[in-house]
Amino acid sequence: MSFRNVLEDLRKNYRTRLVIGGEDVEFEWDLDKYKVENLAAVLKDTQSLEDLIIKRQAAPLGDSLAENLSAALVPNRSVVYLALEANSISGEALEGFSLMLQKNVVLVWLSLMNNQISDEGCMHIAKGLGQNTGLKTLYLNENHIGNEGMKYLSKALKVNKTLQYLDLGNNHISCSGSRHLAESLKVNQSLSELVLDNNSILSDGARHIADALMENRTLTFLDLSRNNLGNAGAKVVAQALKVNEGLVSLNLRDISITNEGDEYIAEALSVNMEITTLKVFHFGMNVIVNEAIDGYLRRNEEEKHKIFLSTLNGNQKAPWNRSRLMFVGQGGVGKSCTIRALLGKDHVKEWDSTVGVEVSEVHSDFYKSTWKDYSIDDIATKFAANIMLRKTPSMKESNASQPLRKKKEPTAAKSNLQISKPSSIGEDVEQEKPSPRKQKSKSTAVADQSGGAVDRHFDWDSILDAYDERDAIKLSIWDFGGQKIFYAMHHIFMTESGVYVLVFDVRKMKVASETRKKASKFLSFWVRSIKLHAPLAPVLVIGTFSIEASSADLLQIDSLMKQILSPLKKQLVFNDVDKLNYFPIDNPTYVGVNIVRQYLEQTVQKDSFAKDEVSIRWIVFLDELMKRRQRESFLYLAETHKIGLSVGLSNRAEVDLALSLFHERGVLLHFCATNALRNIVILEPQFLMEGLGKVIRDGELHHFSENEIRKHGLKDDIDTLYKSGVASKDILEFVWPHEHMNFFIDFMQRTMLLSEWNYDHEVQYLIPSLILEKHSGNPDGVRMILDFKQFLPVGVFQRLICLLIAHSSSMRKKMGWEAQSLEVPELFSNFATVEIEPGFVLHLQEEFDDKESDHGLASQRIVVVVRDFQNAGKSLGIIQAMLRKVNYDAMRAGLKWTTLLEDPEHGRFVSYEEALRTNMPPWCSSEMIEKETRNVSIDAFLNSL
Repeated sequence: MSFRNVLEDLRKNYRTRLVIGGEDVEFEWDLDKYKVENLAAVLKDTQSLEDLIIKRQAAPLGDSLAENLSAALVPNRSVVYLALEANSISGEALEGFSLMLQKNVVLVWLSLMNNQISDEGCMHIAKGLGQNTGLKTLYLNENHIGNEGMKYLSKALKVNKTLQYLDLGNNHISCSGSRHLAESLKVNQSLSELVLDNNSILSDGARHIADALMENRTLTFLDLSRNNLGNAGAKVVAQALKVNEGLVSLNLRDISITNEGDEYIAEALSVNMEITTLKVFHFGMNVIVNEAIDGYLRRNEEEKHKIFLSTLNGNQKAPWNRSRLMFVGQGGVGKSCTIRALLGKDHVKEWDSTVGVEVSEVHSDFYKSTWKDYSIDDIATKFAANIMLRKTPSMKESNASQPLRKKKEPTAAKSNLQISKPSSIGEDVEQEKPSPRKQKSKSTAVADQSGGAVDRHFDWDSILDAYDERDAIKLSIWDFGGQKIFYAMHHIFMTESGVYVLVFDVRKMKVASETRKKASKFLSFWVRSIKLHAPLAPVLVIGTFSIEASSADLLQIDSLMKQILSPLKKQLVFNDVDKLNYFPIDNPTYVGVNIVRQYLEQTVQKDSFAKDEVSIRWIVFLDELMKRRQRESFLYLAETHKIGLSVGLSNRAEVDLALSLFHERGVLLHFCATNALRNIVILEPQFLMEGLGKVIRDGELHHFSENEIRKHGLKDDIDTLYKSGVASKDILEFVWPHEHMNFFIDFMQRTMLLSEWNYDHEVQYLIPSLILEKHSGNPDGVRMILDFKQFLPVGVFQRLICLLIAHSSSMRKKMGWEAQSLEVPELFSNFATVEIEPGFVLHLQEEFDDKESDHGLASQRIVVVVRDFQNAGKSLGIIQAMLRKVNYDAMRAGLKWTTLLEDPEHGRFVSYEEALRTNMPPWCSSEMIEKETRNVSIDAFLNSL
């Protein structure tokens, strides 16, 4: 591919990775000054490139490369991984890196290894690093850095709070530089890995580093290999090891010591209980001392194994770092494609629209701001290891170990030293060929306080992996289908906590039109739905297809969005980068995706719900449930209680609290609106989503196989289902497995998505949300208005219809009436006529005012018309009770409405309260009683009516 084509790919945001030079080169051409300038010009605006790796460019070009790229990366918001290695970059050329590191907010990994930056370059890097808030990994090895450079770097490390890995190997730090570095290590709270190999550090320099180790508690890996510490240096380091409680991996290969130095180290390890990985090798090493050191390392590992098991079966707590992301918005705006882009997956132009809700698990990657698919299995082992790694007074009291660290292996640049983890020391392992970590698992059955046994295994990899994932965020992503037909179902899955991501299409908001008006209505619906279910949850708004809008368009859209989003003002995540109330992105080209990913991670990290500490017992409990999920999609509560108690939860109330947390985090589903729903624990959310989506779907978009439909003779049944909302038993047996059919019917009845339809001789069910035809009528009778001001959620009217049909069916069974004794209900998406008892007919109509607000949101209400005045009081009692039932069970009791009653004598409407006060006929009667609706099953509720 030509250089021109590469630039074009970058302009169009087609590239996420670019490698020039070195072993992985993919181009035949070389860089020159002209190409560097053009590359930098494009880099300022590209928004898809994540990895930029340039190696082995000639001396004059290296400076030009550093100067141009540092300027380009100041505004760049996509590159997270930058490697400029072996390019002969001088210190003077890095002046621009100071500003870049101060301003750039996305770069997390930087390698400048094997250049010539010297002390001057280190000064520029240090100035930027002192104010940087994102960089985690920095390679400055092989750069001629000396004492002065370390003086500047030391000042930066004293204030930097994010850098975790620093490689300074193969420089010239020596004694004075070691003193400066040691001063920073005494106060730095973030650095956990430090490489100082081959730096001309002698015994005096070792003394400074040893002094720092006496105080430092964050450093877990230290490489001092190939420095002439001598026996005197080994002695002071050994003395520090007797005090230090953080270091767990230490490399002391080739430090010019004799058996005397070995004995100092062995004596230190007899006291130190933390170090489990040690390299100390020289020719002529004393076998007895070697075996002693080896024994201490095995002892420390065995001690950590014991602590691990003790932690696993204790009751200690740690943050879970888990949240739930809920993507909502109008159908066809690109919610699913946005999720794919956030996961770094290829864009699929013809992506099928989501049916119902799709649930997936991901976690963030430490090395780069990317997300990966994640499997919920054996999380108790990782969680227990994570607790071991924490440094709190309570953990010290319980003899928990300090952090265990492994050497990072970045893709673009490898360190000059790799640490393996042998059980014994003294093996002459090649430094450039890291050994894979292999440690035999140790399985142990651990008794819990209730006398049961939990089988878990311990291996070194689990501990090290847990450390790498200590800051990783685990996310349960819920992709809500955008078609209106799903909205009635969505309400039961919207949780109070988590992070909501509202997605819209900027193209639909660019020009004043019916398209913008419709898009605004959808946005307003979701804004108010979020406010209803989650009044405190953070909300991030995304505008897709942004490259099809100009900067002026985006600003104009922002002013509109500011009005629409006003109810969420205190919850909204503001886009500080673009100074907008939303985040413009383009999924095919990945424009803006990195920024959104970063802001979502920051939002989750700041969210108090995600920070809540969770007991290890709860995680063990969840682990056991996830094992059951492999063979069962749901459990009954009694069995779930039994599992919880068997792993040490104190009582059933604690089990219920744990289930509530798991539900909020999206791991499983446990609804508590009624006792009947509470009795079921759904272990696999997608099982329920797919089951509901088999019937609640857009008949125009989500088709069944025509061949299968004809084969089973169900064409008429399908037509009836998606026209009148009536499902035959045959169609339900077709879409649901026989063993699960009763479960889904029962669940939909209890969530008021379905009711029995007993108006024909065969068994049928009504699903009101599938009825699409509208009707406009003006029936005779006395009127009741339920005024929801400006928000009546989709699903409320449909649930009222469900309850009325169910009530009619219940009355018919109770009174022994024939089916023919009642009129068949007349049902539309916005209108219904239902005869509850012989002669007792109600008309319901969902109405919208013609005049709309600036947001495109109409005032909404339900009008109830009672045909017979004698039934007015009874109707008022039934409708109010049903509405409260819907509110408690499906709307988190967040619905607000005003009831207005028609005064037929004076031709006016009065408030419900005034009607009660004046005992206004025909509404006030003995039939108008308050029905208890909270936490009552459908059957009990209908019986109370």
